[in-house]
Amino acid sequence: MKSPAMCFLGKSIGLSRCGNRKPQSLLAAAQHNLRELPSGPLRSFNPATEPNRVLAGPSRACEVVEQAERLKQACDNAQRFKRRDHCQAIEFVISVPSWSGIDVMGYFEASLAWLRQRMALPVLSAVVHHDEEHPHMHILLSPARDGRYMGSAPINKANMQQLRAAFSSEVAVRHGLRHLAPKMAPGAKRAAADWVLSHLRRLDLPSRHELIWPLIDEQVRRDPVPLVELFEGGVAERLAHTNSSCVGIEGGQSNGEINLTGLSNALGNATRSLCDFECFNDVVRESKAIVTQTANRLEA
Repeated sequence: MKSPAMCFLGKSIGLSRCGNRKPQSLLAAAQHNLRELPSGPLRSFNPATEPNRVLAGPSRACEVVEQAERLKQACDNAQRFKRRDHCQAIEFVISVPSWSGIDVMGYFEASLAWLRQRMALPVLSAVVHHDEEHPHMHILLSPARDGRYMGSAPINKANMQQLRAAFSSEVAVRHGLRHLAPKMAPGAKRAAADWVLSHLRRLDLPSRHELIWPLIDEQVRRDPVPLVELFEGGVAERLAHTNSSCVGIEGGQSNGEINLTGLSNALGNATRSLCDFECFNDVVRESKAIVTQTANRLEA
């Protein structure tokens, strides 16, 4: 069974609609995280589950907002962030599947400690939710550092890529989770599949495994990354093209997820079928030989 995939999302909190963002105030985010807002028709909370836990920050949303405003006003450049759509906070959401089997609270506590050290930004609030389908943690940070208000710069595309990679290796993998591979651009995916298939042809696989070659070809074209990494090690990262600053989908799988198990299972099943067929042919040939010998003896 494959290890559960990590989910590490980062976004800015504010009223900006730039880039088709859904506007959200810090007050609304904190109210949601601290369960001061009732569940709506699209989201339901289950109070019968393990209680939610506040790992950092106040237990009231209004106090989270007051703390964020104090930190902002203490910055030298606070006057530059007076626009209604300015970045009010940075939020990270870290989730694990309910079936993961890992030490969930240990993972969340380690994640919070890692973000404190890595981001070097004040933690406004950190809340663990157990009352939805999958346990997850919301962490709100103030983008105030060394007397300067940073806005959303700490989680721009380049920074998120670095954060994602570092979090994966330094926290998620050490707790038994795996990193989701980035999506590949269609052109890069075709090039990778062609490259893998050319290597397999040089190994004479089409003629040696004629019956299952169509299956191999189909699987490689669907997901060439595992065999690229097997043949060349690291080439996949050079071919990969990422368009998102987020990793994973809570409770689901990314389209770019490496599917080595699927490839192995498919080839294994096909190989076993081929072996069974060849064994059956051997039995038939032996049976024919025995019948022929018996018939010859009877005729004699």
